[in-house]
Amino acid sequence: MADAKLREMYDTVDDQVASIDDNTSQLDIQIIELNKKIDAIRIGLMDVIANVDMTNALDVYIPTGGYIIFGINYNILNVTDWIVYDSTGIPVYEWYSIGWDNNPTIIDLESKWQFGLDNINHPIGITGTYGLQPMVDQLENAKGLLVANREKLLSSKSVFEDYK
Repeated sequence: MADAKLREMYDTVDDQVASIDDNTSQLDIQIIELNKKIDAIRIGLMDVIANVDMTNALDVYIPTGGYIIFGINYNILNVTDWIVYDSTGIPVYEWYSIGWDNNPTIIDLESKWQFGLDNINHPIGITGTYGLQPMVDQLENAKGLLVANREKLLSSKSVFEDYK
C-alpha cells in the first residue's frame, strides 16, 4: 500500500511541477497587471492632483511675494500637507487650519486623491478587498509558496526513487 502511494507520488512529480510553473506564470501576469493599475492611479490621478491641480488651486491664496511649502508628506501620504505663506513668512492658508475657507475645489481634489490612495492601499478584510497593493502582496506570497513547493517536489523525486 505505501509502495503504491510512493510510486504514485513519484510518478506525478513532473506533472505537479509543470502545473506549478504554469500557475507561477499566471501569478506573474496578474502581478504585472495590478502594478500597472497602481502606476496608473499614482501617475495619472494622484501625481496630477498633487503636482498640478492642487498647486493651481492654491495659487489664488498666494499673496504677492508669498509662497507655498509642501510638507514632507506631500505627494507621499497625503496632499493636505502644505502651507501658504505671505512674503514675511507668516502662514495665511492651511488645510483645516489657518485661513481655511472650505474651498470646494480643494475639498474635491483632496477627496479624489484620497480615493486613489484608498484604491491602492485598502487592506484586505471585511470592508472590501479592492486594495491593489495588498492584492499584489498576497499574490507574491502565493508565488513564494508555489516556488517552495516546487523545490520540495523536485527533491522528493530523488528521495522516493529507491522506495517506489
